[in-house]
Amino acid sequence: MILYLIIGIIIFIISVIRWYVWNQTREKLDNENEKKEFLRIKFIRLVDSEISKGVELDEIDAPSLNLKMAQKFQKKGIIKDVNISQPKYASGEWKVQVTVTSGTWPISDKKEYYTVFSISDIDLNQLTEFIEYLDDQLD
Repeated sequence: MILYLIIGIIIFIISVIRWYVWNQTREKLDNENEKKEFLRIKFIRLVDSEISKGVELDEIDAPSLNLKMAQKFQKKGIIKDVNISQPKYASGEWKVQVTVTSGTWPISDKKEYYTVFSISDIDLNQLTEFIEYLDDQLD
């Protein structure tokens, strides 16, 4: 029992160190909270959407962003969550991932993660919809 506690503490300490190093070495981006919220608003409506195997995201009423979203789903399921990950540097890409669950809980509930959209920080800054969103936020 003590062994499990020690292993848990070690994993926790490593996680905290990893998070701290990542946050201290990353480049602080302009409007990063607004960018994250903009992408969340654009993709949150996908939550609870049913998808079929081989369907592309454009076919399930994807947000009207100007860039191509190429992702084919491998299984039938329901989109349960949308996650936004920000880049470490301005030259990196913002990524939108969805969590797709399939099967019957609790017996065969399976989760799969798909990256449905990615855009560079530079392109996101120049995106017309994002500029309009920022203007609305400032008003």
